[in-house]
Amino acid sequence: DRIGLIARRLGVDYAPAFTGFEVQGGRAIPVISGIVVAEANADILIAAHEQQESIDAAAVEEKRRLRGLQHWRALASFLVTRKQVEDSFHQQYRQTRPTPNVADGNVESEAAGSVVDDSNPAAIRNRAIHRPNASTQAIE
Repeated sequence: DRIGLIARRLGVDYAPAFTGFEVQGGRAIPVISGIVVAEANADILIAAHEQQESIDAAAVEEKRRLRGLQHWRALASFLVTRKQVEDSFHQQYRQTRPTPNVADGNVESEAAGSVVDDSNPAAIRNRAIHRPNASTQAIE
């Protein structure tokens, strides 16, 4: 524990508490856990230890809260960037997209009779991915 550090900080006399032996590799190793203090100082030391525990718990909670805020900030930044990229490509696609000429019968068919919603960036992205271009078409 860190109660020895608290006792040292308060200037309380203490001694390490020997509680028994532990066998490791065939050898008996002394086990020291906790401290021994005078009865008069025990209440002061326990109160200081509880106070330090609550301070440490608050610090851990604050660190956890800040980490959560960082994750939310990163998510918000990602979503804003994603929206900007989608809007940019959506506008670029609308500007460079050829308009179909229905009167001449030169309509590019995506899928027979399918309708593509141009306001949906995901539909545009899928359409751009699946549309064959001149470099991928077989030469006949």
